[in-house]
Amino acid sequence: MRVRGVRMRSAILAGTALLATVSLAAVPALAASNLVANPSGVGGKVTGWAAPSGWGPLTGVQVHGTWWFHWVSNNVQSHTPGPGSAWYSYTMANLSPGQTISCGFKAMGSGTIAQDIWTGNNGGDHLTAPVALSSTPKVFTETEKVGAKPWPGPPQVQVRYQNQTGNLNIYFTDVTCVLGSSVTLVADTSAAAATGAGGKTTAAATTPKKPAASLPKTGGGILPLIGGLAAVAGGLGLLPRRRSRR
Repeated sequence: MRVRGVRMRSAILAGTALLATVSLAAVPALAASNLVANPSGVGGKVTGWAAPSGWGPLTGVQVHGTWWFHWVSNNVQSHTPGPGSAWYSYTMANLSPGQTISCGFKAMGSGTIAQDIWTGNNGGDHLTAPVALSSTPKVFTETEKVGAKPWPGPPQVQVRYQNQTGNLNIYFTDVTCVLGSSVTLVADTSAAAATGAGGKTTAAATTPKKPAASLPKTGGGILPLIGGLAAVAGGLGLLPRRRSRR
């Protein structure tokens, strides 16, 4: 009887521990708050994004069901008298000197661009290595520390090109800035952008893939929970049965 009691208690404890583990795994990790309130131009809105006049229009468009900002830069202001520079920027509010911010986005199209975190001071602009765009989305990420005040203006994340000529056809999306030293993005579309005849932009005919989430997901399904319940039930089955009196 003593051995049976020990086995019974061990089974119950094992089942309870498994249930606790499953319960914790089923709770998704909280995503860090994005400092960019309009990361993808959903609904065609470009609220919060700005550029000096004449650096080309910015619109929100859908390509194979995914929202992208579309920037066509073809104005002489950004290319004359020679290779020029231009950017679209989003200002991040409520940041303090010394805070670390990490930003990223995905981009495709034509032209060579970089990501720029403008920290407000300490040199101001911090650009990633330039990347030539194509129909395959490229991922840009970087981490910087907010500079000391007084600022000429609050910190910004910028989609930027340097020393470029000709017309640029840029699509970017999933712009994410978070406090801390890392941000994770996933190139979640196979949509391709191309420039058609006469300078009109068209979407290349490709088979879309189901978009993946920008941040990793955690959690468990129902099967581990069923397994945990079964373990507890098995433990309870070891309880001694009351003998009926005759």
